[in-house]
Amino acid sequence: MFNDLRSHPTAEAHPAGLASSRQAHRWGVARIVLLYAGFAVLWILLSDRMVKLLFSDPATMMTVSSLKGLAFILITSVLLYATLNRYVQGLLASEQKFSNIFHMSPDAIDLTHLDSGRLVELNRSYVNMFGYTRGELIGRSTLPDDLGIWVRAEDRAQHVAELRAHGIVVGREATLRRKDGSTFIAELCSSVLEIKGERYNLSLARDITAQKRAEEALRESNQRLELAIASASLGIWDRNLVDGTEIWSDRMYAINGIEPRAVPPLYEEWCRDILHPEDRAATEAAIQGALAGERSYDLDFRTINRDGTIRHIKSSGHVLRDAEGRPLRIIGINLDRTREVETEARQRRLQAELQHAEKLESIGSLAGGVAHDMNNVLAAIMGMSSAMRTTCADGDPQANALDTIIRACTRGRDVVKSLLYFARKDLEAAGPVNLNVIAQEMVHLLSYTTLSRVQIITDFQEPLGWIEGDSGALSHALINLCVNAVDAMPEGGSLQLSTRGDAQSVSISIKDSGMGMNPEVMRKAIEPFFTTKPIGKGTGLGLAMVYGTVKAHKGNMEIRSQPDQGTEVVLSFPPLAAPAPMLAGEAAPAAAQGAVRILLVDDDELIRRSIAPMLTALGHAVHTAESGQEALDRLQAGLQVDLVILDMNMPGLNGAQTLTRLLALRPDQIVLMATGYSDDAIAPLLEGRPNIHSLRKPFSLKEIQSKLGTMGLLDGTRMSDLSI
Repeated sequence: MFNDLRSHPTAEAHPAGLASSRQAHRWGVARIVLLYAGFAVLWILLSDRMVKLLFSDPATMMTVSSLKGLAFILITSVLLYATLNRYVQGLLASEQKFSNIFHMSPDAIDLTHLDSGRLVELNRSYVNMFGYTRGELIGRSTLPDDLGIWVRAEDRAQHVAELRAHGIVVGREATLRRKDGSTFIAELCSSVLEIKGERYNLSLARDITAQKRAEEALRESNQRLELAIASASLGIWDRNLVDGTEIWSDRMYAINGIEPRAVPPLYEEWCRDILHPEDRAATEAAIQGALAGERSYDLDFRTINRDGTIRHIKSSGHVLRDAEGRPLRIIGINLDRTREVETEARQRRLQAELQHAEKLESIGSLAGGVAHDMNNVLAAIMGMSSAMRTTCADGDPQANALDTIIRACTRGRDVVKSLLYFARKDLEAAGPVNLNVIAQEMVHLLSYTTLSRVQIITDFQEPLGWIEGDSGALSHALINLCVNAVDAMPEGGSLQLSTRGDAQSVSISIKDSGMGMNPEVMRKAIEPFFTTKPIGKGTGLGLAMVYGTVKAHKGNMEIRSQPDQGTEVVLSFPPLAAPAPMLAGEAAPAAAQGAVRILLVDDDELIRRSIAPMLTALGHAVHTAESGQEALDRLQAGLQVDLVILDMNMPGLNGAQTLTRLLALRPDQIVLMATGYSDDAIAPLLEGRPNIHSLRKPFSLKEIQSKLGTMGLLDGTRMSDLSI
């Protein structure tokens, strides 16, 4: 009935419908009248004619005419009753039908006087909907000052105004109030009826509260779904396989780099213009497989947007088929995984760097151990050579040989330093360094070794700021870089050394015109033991040691290279704000007027048997101990010494443990900590202890004597006879 009321015209709204309805009723009455009149005319004409034919006597004719009149009245009464009864029964049936519909409708139906708002008739659903009894409603008004079923008076005013203007209102929503005060949302349909000259409002109300709540819940659900899809970077698409058209969500447009609401490209255009060429075959194979029989597919591919941006996409699609199994549509979602893929790539790089760092740490530890043992060997050679050199006069052939040995030991010590920097130890004794001076030394050295094969170009900034560092280690790093550059130019070329400096950094560049490196080689260039040189030509430690030296100086190393376009290595370091003046020379150490009593503690017999004679040659009294425990035992037994030279790395009690017990035994004892490499454990041992000093092994006779002087163990007499 709800739909019937919407589709049927009303009296005032549709006059043609009213005229048609009234015409039908009039025609029904007219048929009865015409039937009666026709029968009367036929009866009169036919009966009079028959009487005249059958009878000629006037008296008889009068009697027959009287009987004919009575028969006419009887017959017409029967016919009129039958006709009217049928018509009335039709009206009663129609009224009963309307009454049943009216009272049995699940929607609330009422008949209200249009002007007064007074309820004239209503059905059971109206009573149930509003919670009143029928007696409480009939005759009362729906106006606000009576029943007040309209929550908002303006809703009723708008409803009545539209009804007066158009004669019908369909689908208006309003909030109505029940007897108990609760409210609900109703959808209203109303029509104006005219009864006996009065206008009435026939209304139907349907409670749509549950429907509105469902719509609101659906709207909120859709909003949450859209938010979830947007948050998850999901693009939704629907491809019609019949006509080839597609529907995309806003996110799908964004993923593909297309303006929103533009016409989505056809699948063939998308494959050609957006899908990454390397992923087309796999993508098309997966989709064709789904169309051939499988319902769904999942695959990963890349797209190239119009601005050149490459995106990594995870796509899931589902094929929809008709009853015969023919594919009609494919619907699916695309997830933009670009950030996730980039994050995974960064994690892989970080993992590789971590593994590289762990490899460097392991090799560095190995290098540190090798350096320690090598330093002990060099210390023994340097100690014995220095001691023997004091017995030889200048110009003596034996003196020249010993000087050569000492210089070789010094150079070996610099090589060991590089190993220690590769191990990423801190600088032992950093000082102001001018990179121009080191670079000029390299140029001078290379001019003798590269001959005419390589052209050396220099571009040194003057003046150049100072840096804090170890000149020997930096020189060795530059030698490694220059040797690599020369090796990269077997047929000759140019080698350019340049320096630059400002308030932020001081840098030196070594650039060659050689064969260069490809990206794969560049990635592995500083890995230990990686080399592109043939067997016997390189160890693969050169750049790794340079990198370790630069990091020990808190600097950075940058490699720039392309195949057949040469290589440039730039080393940059933090500048030294206020460098100490460089000394042109250093005075020879002072000699002792009397012997310094020294206890030499070292587990290496080579050290004890080489350093002791060197100290003895300087006029000092030397005692030795091969372990920390032996040294403590001798001191506890009463041995009196001015200085304890203590090795850091010993089995049993190491240097740090021995020092702690030694100071507990003799708090004012002067101690010189000797180590083969810059051990991080030394720094806290020296902190706050003015009588504790350190010296790196190997050391020359001149270096140990100078150290004794700085420690206050010598007087001011100069040892002018010492030239080494």
